[in-house]
Amino acid sequence: NHNWPITLYTNNFYVPVSSVGREPKIFLDRWDQQNGFELGTDLYADKVLDLKGKELNVAVVDLLPYAELKRFVGQEAQMLTHFCLLRNCTIKGFSDGWFWGEIFENGSGNGLLGMVFDGRADFGIAGVYLWASSFRHTEFSASYLHSGVTLLVPKPEIVGGWLIPFLPFSPQMWIAYLFSVIATGMSMHLITKATIKYTRFAEAVEKRGMFLTAVDTAFRSLGLSVLQQPSSPLVPHTPIRHLFTSFEILYLVFCTVYAAELASYLTAPKYSKPIDSLEMLASSGMLWLGEHSGWVYSLLGVETPTIETIVNNFKDTIVNDSICPKRL
Repeated sequence: NHNWPITLYTNNFYVPVSSVGREPKIFLDRWDQQNGFELGTDLYADKVLDLKGKELNVAVVDLLPYAELKRFVGQEAQMLTHFCLLRNCTIKGFSDGWFWGEIFENGSGNGLLGMVFDGRADFGIAGVYLWASSFRHTEFSASYLHSGVTLLVPKPEIVGGWLIPFLPFSPQMWIAYLFSVIATGMSMHLITKATIKYTRFAEAVEKRGMFLTAVDTAFRSLGLSVLQQPSSPLVPHTPIRHLFTSFEILYLVFCTVYAAELASYLTAPKYSKPIDSLEMLASSGMLWLGEHSGWVYSLLGVETPTIETIVNNFKDTIVNDSICPKRL
């Protein structure tokens, strides 16, 4: 009839709370200051060594080789199966259809993350990454595998047809070439007018009739840009002749470079630029698809412009049926 002032219990977590007749607490020991503990029970025993047939609720997302719900196979499923063989427990796998899901600001959630967060699931398996957005709400196991996402993009296509003559020069080079032709026409027309007005060659220049009108100047400048010689020689020893020769040297360089580049394009096929980097993927503006926004969880919050563009270009195929309609 000794009076024990303190009685110690522990929580009965082996039996689900909803079970009929469940005893919520398990007696451990009694204690008083004079005699100490009555039974000498280990108060900090490892309850996980023997789970006494406890049913573990496991949220599963079908993502082989990590997990598959129907057959309960995969790397992470095998880990839990082996754990229960050693620790005397059973597994109940389930899914609410929301894949990895989300945890909302109002304290609710769905999918794998939401079910673990609100206690509907004890574990979640599906190739889970260390997502910063969920780190405050859920506990992650130690990493056992480093992985990444492989994104399928269109292969480079052969560029040909009517584009071939324009490929040797970049857009900036073509703009420079165009401005050179315009500058040539304006310079030759002005120097011709000045030669007629201020030199003794006025009569000879007017007789040749070159670069006197706007139309004549335009056509002769275009011809000069492709190294076409005038039908009759220019008046010798005039500024017109000297300036014309200078432009010939300029366009000789242009045409030589163009011919060399064109020969290389005609020899080997030209392909469009491959998308083989994050920068190329962002600059392409290409939409990329996944069955859940979990594919970009690891990129959320990154302030790099390239990453922000890639995240904005991601489309959820479940939400956006118009982009990738479901099969019937």
